[in-house]
Amino acid sequence: MKKPESEIRSAAIHAKIRPRFKKMAEKMASDDDRSLAGWLEKMIRAEHERRAAKS
Repeated sequence: MKKPESEIRSAAIHAKIRPRFKKMAEKMASDDDRSLAGWLEKMIRAEHERRAAKS
């Protein structure tokens, strides 16, 4: 799914998670050569598409 040109990344998500999960997520983002925010966006999009395909 391609992001529309007019969509600006301005929404913030604040969540408290365990430090070990943050460390895992940062490692996975780094392995994908992405920022943590970019990696989370990719994972949320993938999960959304997976659920939509099930319906």
